[in-house]
Amino acid sequence: MTPTHSLVLRLLRSDELEEAAQLVGRGMRDNPSNMTVFRVPDRERRSIAMGLFFVPVLKGIYRRGLILGAIRSNRLVGICGMARPGFCQPDVIEKIRVLPAAMIGNPITTPVRILNWVGEWARRDPSEPHWHLGPVAVEPILRGARDRHRYAQRLLHGSRWHWRPCIPGNG
Repeated sequence: MTPTHSLVLRLLRSDELEEAAQLVGRGMRDNPSNMTVFRVPDRERRSIAMGLFFVPVLKGIYRRGLILGAIRSNRLVGICGMARPGFCQPDVIEKIRVLPAAMIGNPITTPVRILNWVGEWARRDPSEPHWHLGPVAVEPILRGARDRHRYAQRLLHGSRWHWRPCIPGNG
């Protein structure tokens, strides 16, 4: 019988955001919409590029809301970013902070695709007050249906969220 390890959910600290961004890079590297936006054919290079991109993204979400971490055996295995009502969208300064990370290790056209992506999210943002969910990522090795269901239940239990679709029409 395989031993089970409890899953602990807690707010991440600012000094844990780089590790969380790397997890997002690994956890979302094979998502078709991310593959379309980043267009880095090699999985490992795409994971690294996305991890670099998500450092300033998570720092912005951290300032505008909170980031939950799922910890198993003292290891970060999942994250869920949440922007509080009225602070869903990054401001101009936050978008500028993300641009260098969008360029490193990516094709030259990636920042334009990212800006279009973010613009589409903003266009679809509901006008009523809401918490904005995302990114949500789980360590790839833990992506079995049972674990994914358990993480989602723990992260979303009892809350009203607006899910930010990855691509237009995917939400």
